[in-house]
Amino acid sequence: MVDSSASLGVLSSSGNMDDNLMNNQSIVVSYENIDETYEYDRIDPSHEKLYIDGEESVGIDEDESSASGSDVEKPKILNIVKNVKGKKNVLRDYIIQENFDIIRIKNEKARVTAICASDGCPWRIHASPSPDGRTFMIKSYEPLHTCIRQFEKNNVTSTWIAEKLKGSLNADPNMSYELMSNEFSTKFGVEAHPNQLYRARRKGKEQVEVAEVESKDSWSYVLEHLYEAIGDERYIIMSDRQKGLTQAVSEIFPNSWHRHCSKHLLNNFKAKFPLLILRAFFRMAVKATNEFIFRKAMEKMKKHNENAYQYLMDMPLHTWSKHAFHESCKSPHITNNVCESFNDWINELRSMTVLNLVDGLRAKIMMRFYTKSITSWPQSVGPRIVKTINETIVDARFCRVKLAGRNLYELYDGFTRFLVDLVSQTCECKAWKISGLPCKHGTAAIIYIRAKVEDYCDSYYSKEKYTTTYSGLVSPLPNLNTLEEIEVLPPPLRRLLGRPKKSRRREKDEVAPSDVRRRLSTVKCTNCEMLGHNKRSCQSAQVKAKKRKQGALTSASQTSTRREIPKFDSVQARAKSQLQAKQTKRNIREDTKKNPSNPTTQESVSDVARDVNGS
Repeated sequence: MVDSSASLGVLSSSGNMDDNLMNNQSIVVSYENIDETYEYDRIDPSHEKLYIDGEESVGIDEDESSASGSDVEKPKILNIVKNVKGKKNVLRDYIIQENFDIIRIKNEKARVTAICASDGCPWRIHASPSPDGRTFMIKSYEPLHTCIRQFEKNNVTSTWIAEKLKGSLNADPNMSYELMSNEFSTKFGVEAHPNQLYRARRKGKEQVEVAEVESKDSWSYVLEHLYEAIGDERYIIMSDRQKGLTQAVSEIFPNSWHRHCSKHLLNNFKAKFPLLILRAFFRMAVKATNEFIFRKAMEKMKKHNENAYQYLMDMPLHTWSKHAFHESCKSPHITNNVCESFNDWINELRSMTVLNLVDGLRAKIMMRFYTKSITSWPQSVGPRIVKTINETIVDARFCRVKLAGRNLYELYDGFTRFLVDLVSQTCECKAWKISGLPCKHGTAAIIYIRAKVEDYCDSYYSKEKYTTTYSGLVSPLPNLNTLEEIEVLPPPLRRLLGRPKKSRRREKDEVAPSDVRRRLSTVKCTNCEMLGHNKRSCQSAQVKAKKRKQGALTSASQTSTRREIPKFDSVQARAKSQLQAKQTKRNIREDTKKNPSNPTTQESVSDVARDVNGS
């Protein structure tokens, strides 16, 4: 066995190590722990070593001597390489770090022989399989270099960079090129070209990104794991009509209610039936809280286009129309905008690897549970519900109330009449039962008896329910590397063509988000300190004379490099001056038409034009 203090990497530039290697007949190199640090020439290295020696040493029998047969000490086997690929990787790390190039005389599966590429340099290495036939061993090695080090690292490739920065790219696949270059030069002392960094980051993303087709198998995989996490309860699942999703939801969550987002339905609907009036009937049918309004809207649609009517009626009504929602849900939502809010909430996590994404999401939920658990409400319901109630109270002012007795009321909303029961908290419009919040008819009856509207809201919106929801604790976790590894098999995937999409796909008529800073900011000129333009487009800037050819006659006015520009106390004064100058210009032009041969008139037009531009 070799002493650990002398067990340096076989491919090292250390002089002490080279002396040791010259006395060995058989030495073996390791590619096991390439990211660790080690003693290098008894001086702390300024850069992280691209290769190191393994921790374990492998002994050899006395009869396993060198193939050269020279009278030297028994060979000291340092470490081993499992295959020829590991040997080539270590060799590449070595030549990149030592700044020289090699010529591979033999580069086969059974042997690797390389020499220094410089003429006359004696450096040489030869490796082949060890006697066990499973590992690779360096059989001969000449460490002496007589050449001059090269500064161009021709062996640095984007694949090699991606491998060395694998940990950083896994943590941040969108790592900037500047950070990649700084980390690479700091750790390894290697300067990489920006094009190499671009390709390296792209290859790093390909290792962590998954682009799959949305199918029943992929949706079933997600929903099955969701089922294991949240159990068999009755939920409201809101989604668009993705291929295979409806069938997967019905099979895995048979007791839950599945709704389709009305925005996605409308986009599909107007693609088939572009008539504008049909869209109005569609919105009326979706928002209808009772069957009477729903049938009225659908009958109007049928008169205009029977195919559009049949297209909607072929879908289950409980998936897209409010009037068919189950009353125990207490959720009137007809869009999945909450998903868009969630995507924006985790926007900075979406480009991470799966493990880091889940851990970042856990940390966000942990902080959200803490902040929500200490929230105090002045009312018995939340602030958003209070805002909704105040808006409903404004609408309820236009309803007329007639008392029937025993908490029964008759509400008149325009030419329509509704029955309200405050004991059972129901209204004939069914909006109260669907949402759990009093509708404008019920609110009018509550205000009539001088009661609080908050007291008639469903317990689902109460402060007690809110506190119970966030009473749990999301436990903090140690470093991910210390957690127990659990094998989770991925779903059946099929990689799509092209680069994976990162941004959300927008509809044809959807406006792209604009820059809020550009929309709200006002440009101010640093030259005249006026608003509405910048220094480059300022009309009050100094005017420089155009360059004239040599020999050309120029007047004093033409050679002037600076003109006195009038300054104004306000924007209005400046505008009046411009209007006056323009009017003068028109008058002069009219005089020019009458007397075109007068040169004085032409010069006056030019002077006025400059004054207009200057002011």
